[in-house]
Amino acid sequence: MVQEQTDINEFWKTMGVHTTTLKTARSVVELCFQCHHVPCLIGEAGTGKTALFKQITQDFSWNLLVYYLAHHEPEDIIGVPFPNKTTQDYQFFPERQISEILQSGKSTVILFDEWNRGDKAVMNAAFTTMEQRRLGNIVLPDNVYIAAAMNPSEGTYVVNEAEKDPAFRRRLCFIGVRVDKTVWVDYARTRGAYHSSVVDFVDRQGEGALMDIAARDAGKVYACPASYEKASDAFYNVEKKLGVGETNWDDVRPALRIQLAGYLGTGVSEELLGFYENNMTLINPDAVIMRYHEQARDQILALITQNQHGILARAVDSVATAFAMQDYNIDDCVDNLGEFADDLPHDISQAFFTKLSMALDGADNPKRRDKVLQTLKKSPAFRAAYLRISLAHERVEDEIEGS
Repeated sequence: MVQEQTDINEFWKTMGVHTTTLKTARSVVELCFQCHHVPCLIGEAGTGKTALFKQITQDFSWNLLVYYLAHHEPEDIIGVPFPNKTTQDYQFFPERQISEILQSGKSTVILFDEWNRGDKAVMNAAFTTMEQRRLGNIVLPDNVYIAAAMNPSEGTYVVNEAEKDPAFRRRLCFIGVRVDKTVWVDYARTRGAYHSSVVDFVDRQGEGALMDIAARDAGKVYACPASYEKASDAFYNVEKKLGVGETNWDDVRPALRIQLAGYLGTGVSEELLGFYENNMTLINPDAVIMRYHEQARDQILALITQNQHGILARAVDSVATAFAMQDYNIDDCVDNLGEFADDLPHDISQAFFTKLSMALDGADNPKRRDKVLQTLKKSPAFRAAYLRISLAHERVEDEIEGS
């Protein structure tokens, strides 16, 4: 995950644009609309770029007309040529539905989604719409706003790198959108569209649970804001069926389990379903880092006793990521981190060492990384955990040599 995030950061740096959360991105989009400029959101698949435009149009009671450029032909945008009856020329006529929307007098956002996935002819058609502000023979009125959204041309995305064309680049306001768990949780709670169990589940985990880049890059179904929205819909639907007596939990659970895995992947979906069923308290990374004995140790020890290695592994990931990405003072939390590592089974403790080191490398702050590692080496609990891992490896080697 750290390497992928580094790739995306390099993409934004190469483009020379700022990155921000969806909350701030909305304000930027509205400023662009007020100037009749074209905002283009750049972010990972599933981060909520399209949903942001849906939210804006819903809040203002506007129309939203979405063109997924990867799935359209040029005629879908510029219209079909049709000869005039009285003159020796022709006009481009758009689809009737588009004509009705644009002539309704209602404010409208035209969104060119998957901006850098369209072929050359489709991109040129979109270019014409931006430049000449027309669709077919319809000149766009002042209350029609144009926008775009795209994935970064880095990492694992199959895109056409249209943003490298200076002609396109100068006509768009590029806005880098990053995933921020705190902002997402606040949005999910206030907007009311997400099931409370889904929001609570995400809130108690690290950033990696909101956007599971490792699963995505492995070719697996992965958790992201869009998939959590679908999971919320699934819970609401089941609760509606249960409420009217249409089914019972034992009958619907097997199908729901498969449905959630289809959105989130088997690992995250199993934990979410367990959280929903048992109100399982997942590990809060901040509690481990700052108040391990008071708030987290009993939970960790219980999970170890129950052999809940999957949840422990995700806790390790969230703690390592949270510590590396946030400005914790190592002197205030070194003992907590050391005792956490010492309590874990040796294989998971070793994974914690590895993930913490990788996360610190990815945070691009070598001075802090060196100070953290030097301080940890002086911690008796960390040294005890490291010694325990070393002894475990020696026993395994001895068993291999003796077999």
